[in-house]
Amino acid sequence: MNEKEIIVAALKHFIRYNKNRKEISFKGNKTVGLCSYIEHYYRDLTKNNNERTSFKDYQVNKLLHIFDSYVKTYFLYGTYWVSTPWKVNSKRLSVAKKIIDKIEKELKEDSLMINRAKKVTSRISFSCLEKEFKLLVENDKKGGERVYLQVSYDSICTKTGKKDNWKGRKWYLSEHMTDDEVVKTAYVAFEAAVKHEIMEGFKVDGKILFNPHVDFEKLLSVSGNEVFRS
Repeated sequence: MNEKEIIVAALKHFIRYNKNRKEISFKGNKTVGLCSYIEHYYRDLTKNNNERTSFKDYQVNKLLHIFDSYVKTYFLYGTYWVSTPWKVNSKRLSVAKKIIDKIEKELKEDSLMINRAKKVTSRISFSCLEKEFKLLVENDKKGGERVYLQVSYDSICTKTGKKDNWKGRKWYLSEHMTDDEVVKTAYVAFEAAVKHEIMEGFKVDGKILFNPHVDFEKLLSVSGNEVFRS
């Protein structure tokens, strides 16, 4: 489940178990608001996972940050308004239902968008110098579910000499994308991956001259070393 799906599940759980209660509780444990409820739900959902506590804390903060953005759609005071102690009432239930409706609509749109992108890119294939490249179409789980294209291919590591799978950078697609934009973004992604290989393949005295992995600050430190004709 991604963050949006977890928030929806938590809010549905809240409505189901608290609509006839006077005070909010999660499995018999009293909570102080929807933020606390979502946190309880997530920790209960992942209690059997072997993830580090620090990672779970990070995920909780991320969930509450996303939830806060939805709360501010309806209320001026944001998360504070739904974090303070309050009793179950029609307003609270209404807020939860509105946020559920909004997120579910977005999830449906995300699904339609990625399916459309996959349909368009299924017509694309590319190779260069007998090297095959694959085009991935994914949702960014850590970036708000945005759809992106990414080139994947097998190549020899310049350090270890072993063959490994490599992925290029993520090329994000606009929610207003046209089929033409998808195809041309795929081309740019492919071009960038090939250029990366070219840069690593060009050597002087056995060393990569235009190493794409060199830190830009290091490049700046030597940018003044220009060549002049005598």
